[in-house]
Amino acid sequence: MLLAGCRAPNDTLCSGANSCTCPSDSTCQFDMVSCGPTSCSFECGARSTCTGRCTDSCSIVCEAGATCDVGVGQSGSLSCGTGGDCHMTCPGTCSMSCAAGASCTIRCASDAVPRLITGSASCP
Repeated sequence: MLLAGCRAPNDTLCSGANSCTCPSDSTCQFDMVSCGPTSCSFECGARSTCTGRCTDSCSIVCEAGATCDVGVGQSGSLSCGTGGDCHMTCPGTCSMSCAAGASCTIRCASDAVPRLITGSASCP
């Protein structure tokens, strides 16, 4: 059974904190309970795979070569590093920045399908 939270292979667990870091070369998950409950800051280490959803005003950084598949709340943001593979969904106002060499998609509430972006994009 996988517990909700930021869980790395070495059993690092982030629960109820306002910030959480997934170590490099790891696989981590987070959710609205484990990171937050508000103003969550989540860092996905280099070459890691991170998935999850966060609440309003959350900030996610995916370092170089990381893979991130995330959902953010109102005023959320995602920054994707060089060589990253980042996908973000957002039901309201949010922003995403994508470094050169990264592959990024954003899906706003009004989008039927995710949009491929370069540079930066925002919702709505």
